[in-house]
Amino acid sequence: GEDGTEIAIEIKHFSHKHDLKLTDEIPNKTKCNGCVQYILVPFYSCTQCSFFLHKSSAELPKIKSNTLTLACHEHRLSLSITYIKQKCSSSNSEMYAVFRCSTCEFVLDFKCATLPQTTWYNQHEHFFNLRYTPEDDSGEY
Repeated sequence: GEDGTEIAIEIKHFSHKHDLKLTDEIPNKTKCNGCVQYILVPFYSCTQCSFFLHKSSAELPKIKSNTLTLACHEHRLSLSITYIKQKCSSSNSEMYAVFRCSTCEFVLDFKCATLPQTTWYNQHEHFFNLRYTPEDDSGEY
C-alpha cells in the first residue's frame, strides 16, 4: 500500500471457490459480492468468473474471527453460510452469507453489518447511533 502496509495480491476466500486477485481495473456498474456496494479500489476479483470483493469485505471475517459484536445489537452475531438465501432483518435483502444471532434469530447481511455504528449531522450537536431494534411488537426490525 501507499502507506507502507502490505496487501495480499492473491487470496483464497471462504465465500468463493476460485482464487481472487487484487486489481484496480473497475468494470462498469459492478457490485461487491460481499457488501453489495458498487466496486471501488482496492478490491479482489476472480479471473475465471464475475466475482468481486472489496478488500474490506474480504478481510471482515478474518478480522472478526467469523463472529461480530456490534453496539447496535445485544448478542454476538456469527457468520452463517448456507445454500439457501437468508433474509437480512434490516434491509430484507437475501444472501447466502450473513451474520446471524443464535439467541434471537436476528440476521444482518454484509452491507448492513459494515455500516458505520455512529454518524453525525452538521446541524445537530450529538452523534446518531445505529440501532437494530424492533419498531413495535411485530418483531420486525
